[in-house]
Amino acid sequence: MKDKYTEEFLRRLSANINLKKQEQVFESMLGPATWQIQPVKGESKDKPVERFSNESGHGFSMPLKQGNQLYGAIIALGFKYPVTDELMRLFAVFTETLMREVQKEMELTKLYDTIRPRAIALSTIHTVHRLISSTLDLDELMPRIARLCLQVMRAEVCDIFLIEPGKKKKFVFQTSVNVNKDSQKHKVKVKLNGILAHIAKTGASRLTPKRLLVPLIDEDVIGIIGIRNKMGDKPFNEFDKEILTTFAEQAVIAIRNAQLYEEQEKLTIGSIKALAAILDTRPNSIQTHSAMFVKLVVEVAKELNVTAQELRVLKYASLLHDAGKVMIPDEILKKQKRLTGEEFRIIKKHPIKGVQIVKPIEVLKPVIPIILYHHERFDGTGYPKGLKGSQIPLGSRIMSVVDAFVAMVSKQPYRECLNCDESLFEIKKYSGTQFDPEIVDIFCRVIAKSNIKSLLKAK
Repeated sequence: MKDKYTEEFLRRLSANINLKKQEQVFESMLGPATWQIQPVKGESKDKPVERFSNESGHGFSMPLKQGNQLYGAIIALGFKYPVTDELMRLFAVFTETLMREVQKEMELTKLYDTIRPRAIALSTIHTVHRLISSTLDLDELMPRIARLCLQVMRAEVCDIFLIEPGKKKKFVFQTSVNVNKDSQKHKVKVKLNGILAHIAKTGASRLTPKRLLVPLIDEDVIGIIGIRNKMGDKPFNEFDKEILTTFAEQAVIAIRNAQLYEEQEKLTIGSIKALAAILDTRPNSIQTHSAMFVKLVVEVAKELNVTAQELRVLKYASLLHDAGKVMIPDEILKKQKRLTGEEFRIIKKHPIKGVQIVKPIEVLKPVIPIILYHHERFDGTGYPKGLKGSQIPLGSRIMSVVDAFVAMVSKQPYRECLNCDESLFEIKKYSGTQFDPEIVDIFCRVIAKSNIKSLLKAK
């Protein structure tokens, strides 16, 4: 059996197109050569890499081995130039990688040929991986994993338990989807005890006719995925356990990516809030970073049915859209009289300066257009580019309205604040010129159903 495996292994290796390409690379540097792959019996311990030179040219012999298993040797003869140490090291790394690929290919072939239904199921799961990995929002991801699991496993209920982070690990956060009731629950906190605690501790699966539980493992157990009640009133079996285990492996990748993204986002939010706190210490800037400003931007965006990602970007932009004002002299921001032409020209640079501040932060790249264009006017007379209508990013159009409203209801160095009705009158007055009429209408509806007094206190 081993001889047949070795024979097939060497045959596939010889036919591998990547090996042919590597041979061409060698020949382009050292001259043409004759290549052979020969079977070799025995252990690999005493079979070193050999280089040799004779009247017919230069060459080498490299053992093909994995661990202590020696499959054969790859031999090259007739190079015009000697093979260098560096080339041999590179070829050794390449060959080892290629051997692993061939081994994996053979294992998959054997799996498909011997257990075709299982191969089909696994293929389905890898397709599922692409679907569940298309979001990094953990709150969106968990129900999606549960629904896809029900489709693959043909079960009625899927439960996913994520173990709370930290050392205590006394609770799990449960997500459940029931295909029959068309219902789901998410982030339900339950105690980690009983069979869940046993699986979390041992990493062992649990199989019963009506229920199947499999650990979600990323070095340690980070959670548990379970299904209940197989369709057709059939019992769960070992094959189901294998498929769910493979599904769990794919789910873990998506979950960990989402968790890492969430952690990175928390760090980003922390940095943004730190910068916003600095902005709040500057004159004439606290109103633009208030809870009211962010709240109103978010509420208007929700009325427009923006995606979760777009909403996240808008939150970032709401905190940072006037970041460039940190580079504006205090005497201009504090001035209680009308600005001169030169002073206003300096003020108008703050969107560009704000972009310069956030541009080095990769995760903030999507907020750049919103920050840059939030002082554009709907009629094209704004700055810095004079964009018009739908040329202005949606987020910028939203913030333009909210920014003006918040500025009017906030006390300024050069005037007292207006009340809510007076501010709304001014917003409506410039609908279609300074502001997008659709955004103005939505903003007025948001204000009408908002507790504006509490928002004014929050600022």
